[in-house]
Amino acid sequence: MKKSINEKTYQINHLFVLIGLLLFNPVFAQMSEKTNEKQDTFLKANVVSKTSYVQAQLIYILRLYDRLSVLKSGEFSTPLIKHIEFQQLGDETYFQTQFQDQTYQVREQRYALFPKNKGKLTIPASDFIGRIALPESLCDPSFEYCLKKIHLKSEAIQVNIQPKPPQFQEDHWWLPTQNLSLSEEWRFKRPFFQVGEPVIRIITLQAKGLMAKQLPELPPLENFYPESSQLKDHFEKSGVIGERIQTFVLIPTGDYILPPVKIPWWDSENQKIRYATLPAHSIYVSPSSTTLTNFFLIKFEPWAVIFALGWLTTLFVWWWRTHFPATQSETPEPLNIKKARQAIKQACEQNDPKKTEKAVLNWAMMRWRNMTNLSHVARQLNDLEVKMVFNHLDRTLYAQKQAYWEGKTFWKVFEVFLQKTSKAKDKDNAEHKGNVESVLPKLYA
Repeated sequence: MKKSINEKTYQINHLFVLIGLLLFNPVFAQMSEKTNEKQDTFLKANVVSKTSYVQAQLIYILRLYDRLSVLKSGEFSTPLIKHIEFQQLGDETYFQTQFQDQTYQVREQRYALFPKNKGKLTIPASDFIGRIALPESLCDPSFEYCLKKIHLKSEAIQVNIQPKPPQFQEDHWWLPTQNLSLSEEWRFKRPFFQVGEPVIRIITLQAKGLMAKQLPELPPLENFYPESSQLKDHFEKSGVIGERIQTFVLIPTGDYILPPVKIPWWDSENQKIRYATLPAHSIYVSPSSTTLTNFFLIKFEPWAVIFALGWLTTLFVWWWRTHFPATQSETPEPLNIKKARQAIKQACEQNDPKKTEKAVLNWAMMRWRNMTNLSHVARQLNDLEVKMVFNHLDRTLYAQKQAYWEGKTFWKVFEVFLQKTSKAKDKDNAEHKGNVESVLPKLYA
């Protein structure tokens, strides 16, 4: 039986409408736990634990399953939830798995969530918007493949967020985490401390499962001056690792016991209180000017000290004459710079912080101009020890109460820096001269 022209036209139009719907309309899909229907592409959400604590890390996982490998592009979109912070954990990962007796290609992205309120938490459905390839029978033969937009949604998830447990009665920061550790580093080795000599102590507080901004700032101790803290976050597949790195400057004035550091934290895995600690230290401060001399005085008899120092002096003089023959500096320091440097020394000897600041700024203006405060000068000099004594001087000048300051220490650190930079400059000049001589031909054989 022949079909009429009108019937053929109807069938063709119907086919075009069907293709148009497939090409331009998004497809909405959702994976349901209650159905056994095998879907080719779906989005599934999960959490590592259905129970957590206020401000504790909660790992949220999104997985996109694709059975036919038709997915060509797309990206995840997490829901916006009040009082919840989402942090992406690293890059997406890809693997293959079995689900309902079918092989799927899985695209996974992990997030860290930090709930701020206790009670029942509902994490709404997340989204994936992308494009999949259509079968060749539905595409124009002139194209390699054609795409269809898809919009996948995951299921919502219920999580129980517990409050701070009654066992945790500490009046400190609430730190629910998997592990909390304290470590310290000294710029100079203990116990060789000297009166007025600045020493750097760096304390690092690290938490597995907390952001750096959630970690407490350690209080300053006697004779310790805190510098600005450094916050670092490391985002790994297993979760966030937060670090707070604090630098303290110690200006020792005498022997004393440095107390231990003890920070309580809540072990969220084992449900118990633990403590991160640093041990106490005995600070022995030497009044003499040379640490090496103190070492020999402790270890040896006086006659042995005299002999050893004499032998070391002879050895040093021989080494110095061998490596640094006496030569006159080719670029003598300008007279005004010398006078400005001498003014700094005199102000330090008078133990006058205000006069020292004025002398330092005067010296810096001669070299670089536009030096309006000590912080600018310290940044220009770019030396850690110099920065420490400059910051200490700055705090002394603007402290509400009269603070301890020692001009002798300031000048000693500053003088060492000047000598170090002067030697580096002389070395560069000598190397430059040697390079020139190696390039120029000799006039006499």
